[in-house]
Amino acid sequence: MPLRPDNILYRDFDAMNLDLPPERIERLKKLNRLVNPKKTSDQKYYGAPPFDPRFPNTNQALNCYQNYMDYHRCQKKKPGWEACDWYKNAYESLCPIDWYKKWDMQRKKGIFPGDTELIH
Repeated sequence: MPLRPDNILYRDFDAMNLDLPPERIERLKKLNRLVNPKKTSDQKYYGAPPFDPRFPNTNQALNCYQNYMDYHRCQKKKPGWEACDWYKNAYESLCPIDWYKKWDMQRKKGIFPGDTELIH
């Protein structure tokens, strides 16, 4: 089935010459705002982490864990350093939320199984 202009979300509806009723265009605009929320100037979006040749397999669990550890090492060496956010975005993109929430809880309780001397 070919795509028709009325079933595609457009970023700039004013630039499109659509023969649609105004209520349909408004509905598409609302959907577009939900799907593509505007970022504030202080938010940064790094996108998905790029391919890492250390982890060539489909299973990215080790990559997730390594980025989590790298983020906390970075924070330990230079607290508040902006470049550390790249690692945080990487592990938040790769890891299930439950994993890093559990690791954060374990770090707080002092029972994290990783190399705690590097990240506390």
